[in-house]
Amino acid sequence: MGVVIVDGHPCVRLALSALVTEGTGITVLGEVADADEALRESRRTRAGLVITELSNGEPGFDADFLRRLKALPQSPRVLVFSGATAPSDVIAALSAGADSFVHKSTSCGRLVDAISKTHRGERVVWLREQETPQPSAPGDLSRAPDLTGRENEVLALLLRRYSNEEIAEQLVLAHQTVKNHVSSVFRKLGVGNRRELLRGTPPRTVPTPGIPQLETA
Repeated sequence: MGVVIVDGHPCVRLALSALVTEGTGITVLGEVADADEALRESRRTRAGLVITELSNGEPGFDADFLRRLKALPQSPRVLVFSGATAPSDVIAALSAGADSFVHKSTSCGRLVDAISKTHRGERVVWLREQETPQPSAPGDLSRAPDLTGRENEVLALLLRRYSNEEIAEQLVLAHQTVKNHVSSVFRKLGVGNRRELLRGTPPRTVPTPGIPQLETA
């Protein structure tokens, strides 16, 4: 299962293509500049992974585009590679179906790792990197640390509107442990509670058994 790369800038597409080819060995099936072309190419090639920008400032590169990608007959995994730092942008991407979110400040080595993990079904959430970690202000992802593997699992279930009790049962964890992870996820994503996290996300649907394999801590 190969990769389709989506970005409005030719140099970014070229760099990502070289990085995927040389760093992962995964076949690049296509490089496209806009959302409509991305949908056509992903459908035509039956891509296993789509790497895409997400920006409300660029027509088509929005949460609706991600939902349309995931609704394709052979739903590809989606890695959002974006410069966005607002909590609402990250949460919108994940709740619209993105499997992973990687900020554009990440190193080439970490990006290659994220691409490989997402391609094989793991979830990665890597926020903006800083040379010297500092305390983050509420609502500011530019200084927020990355989510751990367990926090990624908890976030995936939070976005499905699972309660703490359901998360504990699904992940076989103590309720207090789940509360601690939920609090950490909220802090790192710059939100105060479930209402803020889930604002604008679809209502809960009947869950499917199990969850995708996620990055381990």
